[in-house]
Formats: sequence, C-alpha cells, structure tokens
Amino acid sequence: MKSLRIKKDYAKLISRKDRIKETAYFLIQRGDFENKKISIKDIEITGNNNIIVKVYLTGENDININDCANFHREFMLLLTVEELWDDQIHLEVSSLGISD
Repeated sequence: MKSLRIKKDYAKLISRKDRIKETAYFLIQRGDFENKKISIKDIEITGNNNIIVKVYLTGENDININDCANFHREFMLLLTVEELWDDQIHLEVSSLGISD
C-alpha cells in the first residue's frame, strides 16, 4: 500500500514541476518581457521537498538586474495565484550576460 502512495506523490510532484515551467513560459510571453525581446534560455527544477527553481533569461539586448528582479517578482506572484507557490520553493532568476 505504501508504494502506491509514493507513486501518487511522485506523479503529483512531476505535474507540479511541469506546471511551474509552463507558468514561467506563459509569463515571458507577456507585455514587458516580450517587448524587450527577453526569453527563457533554460529552467532547472530540482529537489523533492525543498524545490529549487532556477530560471535563466536571455535576450537580444543585454539583460540587467532589473529585468531579473521584475521577472522574479511577477513569477512569484503568478505562482501564488496559480497556487503553486509555498515556503518550500526557492526561486532564482539570472542571466549569463547580466549587465548593470
């Protein structure tokens, strides 16, 4: 009986990680990010109980710290609205070519 519960918990976790990724891609297609031609280069989601979400932004122009901060803020808000955010998620947003 315990293995069945573990399988259900694992399926729930996988779908949550997929929903987090979908939410990030949805957000990046909106307004300011699309206008600035900012896109997501990669998303890494690791962990089971304490989930670490790392989003790497890229763009036609340089990505600055404000772009990362704006995405972080809006992404957290959207995850909260979608009931995907809790205290066990750690979110990092960065860019390989970040500028001032």
